[in-house]
Amino acid sequence: MAKEKLKGIEGWLLVFVIFQIFGIIGALNEIVNIFSEKSQEQMEVLKSIGIVVNEMPLPMIISMNTIALALISVSLILIFRKSRYAKNWTYVAIWVDFVVSLIGIGYTFPTITYIFSGAISLAWTLYFSRSKRVKNTLVN
Repeated sequence: MAKEKLKGIEGWLLVFVIFQIFGIIGALNEIVNIFSEKSQEQMEVLKSIGIVVNEMPLPMIISMNTIALALISVSLILIFRKSRYAKNWTYVAIWVDFVVSLIGIGYTFPTITYIFSGAISLAWTLYFSRSKRVKNTLVN
């Protein structure tokens, strides 16, 4: 019996796609919530307990989330189309999102988050560069 080729949006590739969909939802949610009163109240609470160091300027929040949203969306569209360009777009999306996260994290969380975020970006990069499923799926 011949070994079946790993192909299709399944396994870890499906996990990646699901995380990216949550990323899109999160970015949209943050953009929408920026303008709510409740968001301002939550920011004050976070400041009072020391989680938020500085408040990020509004244009910066909107532009960072818009960049992440655009790159993740293009990457996902190309993955669903099984395009050979999806891999390169995904690398760009992963690492631009990492840089954007670093900028945002600098306003809120401690340094350990930098390491965690970098490790996740590196893991997904390695997956996309070495995965047989990715190689066999993203061919059009």
